Amino acid sequence: MSNDKEYRQPYENLGYLLSSRQIVEKVLRRYPKIKRVKDLKRFELQRLDTVYNIIEHELSKIVRCMPDLNKTPRFYLELLFTIIDENEFTSCIKKIRKYRGVIRNLWSIYRRRMLSENRSFRISALRRECVGRILSIVKRKLKCIDKIVNAMSHARTFPSIDPLKPTIIVAGMPQVGKSTLVSTLSSAKPKIAPYPFTTKNIIVGHLKSGKLVVQIIDTPGLLDRPLHERNPIEQRAIAALEHLPGIILYLIDVSKLRIYSLQEQIHVLKDIMASFQKKELFVAINKIDVTSKEDVEKALQELRRLRVEKIYIISAKTGYGIRVMLDDLLKFLREHSFNASSS
Repeated sequence: MSNDKEYRQPYENLGYLLSSRQIVEKVLRRYPKIKRVKDLKRFELQRLDTVYNIIEHELSKIVRCMPDLNKTPRFYLELLFTIIDENEFTSCIKKIRKYRGVIRNLWSIYRRRMLSENRSFRISALRRECVGRILSIVKRKLKCIDKIVNAMSHARTFPSIDPLKPTIIVAGMPQVGKSTLVSTLSSAKPKIAPYPFTTKNIIVGHLKSGKLVVQIIDTPGLLDRPLHERNPIEQRAIAALEHLPGIILYLIDVSKLRIYSLQEQIHVLKDIMASFQKKELFVAINKIDVTSKEDVEKALQELRRLRVEKIYIISAKTGYGIRVMLDDLLKFLREHSFNASSS
């Protein structure tokens, strides 16, 4: 398990990356500002070097800050690949590395030719020719830079969820009390952060019990509606959760305040059970303080038909049943050794 130091997601400190258009614009801004000197050859070499150094710096920054696919936790790789296809990502990086070498060779070859040339008009012509070829590569061959930069821009906003820390994923349809429960269980005020392809923000709380530190997360917009309503990218974002070690706690609301019927909520529960077959599932019937015994019994009957064994009756608002449920969840997490699948 990781220590108590606050976890930082792997893309958080990525430097600002320029798109292919921005790289060219940076060159065109700096290029005319180079101070002219009497020695024409020196002046033209300085102009060529400036162009090369700007492009080399920006391309090397992109390559250098890319995540190591062998070291990045699988959870965060899956999130990244919701934005850019994995094959497209690796292909783009290979292309940037390839053309970075091509540009370096062009610069080196033309520089030698300029150094050996004594005719002023030829020195200037060689510089123009080289700069034109280099910029053409950036504009035409390296358009994939834009896809990488866009993906990394989104990746910087991912929530900080420790892929090694035991996690309680709180699921359930809208307005069943998930956010209230996360706040109730968390020992500190939960943090709110973006999560890919949801209309709302993820909520991340933490709970410490002795040496055990547990993450509690709610992912609104993902685990709250039937599978057939989700697009392939959303489904991949959901699949990323499989790589977090821990359990799923599904909330059901059958109170007089409920928005969705019991059958609608059971339908979503079935989807989650099918999507997360490797995760232990716990179910809590929430809002017991405003729910009739008859409705609770109907919910229990439906859950037993699904062979759900771990069922709790709680009120996240009043705290009823929370202690018993939490003790069981923590006991389960303590007794099971969780390891992220590729952390």
